[in-house]
Amino acid sequence: MIQASDGRQQRVTENRFTDAASMRRHWKSTEEKYMAQFDIDSHLSNGKRLEWLALPDAGERADDVLSKVKQAAIDKFGGVVFFNRWERVVASNGYITVRMYA
Repeated sequence: MIQASDGRQQRVTENRFTDAASMRRHWKSTEEKYMAQFDIDSHLSNGKRLEWLALPDAGERADDVLSKVKQAAIDKFGGVVFFNRWERVVASNGYITVRMYA
C-alpha cells in the first residue's frame, strides 16, 4: 500500500520478474532464507581447525547443515577445503557446531 497525493491508500502491484533468470534468483534467495543460520565469516580458530556455530531450521538434519556450511566454506576459501576433515557436533539446545580441520 502506498499513500496517494490526495490521502487515499492505493495498492501497488508490481511484476518484478522480467525473465526466468530473475525468477530463479528470487527463488534461490527465498530458499536461502529457510536454511540453517550461520555466518561463514564468523568462525572460531585455534590454529588447527575452524568452527562455525549454526542454528538449523525446524526439521533440518545435521547432515544438511554440514553440507551447507561446507559449501559456503568452499565458496569462500576455494575447492581445496572439500578434502579437509569435517565433523559436526549437535548440542542439546539444537545448535550444531561444524568443524573443519586443517
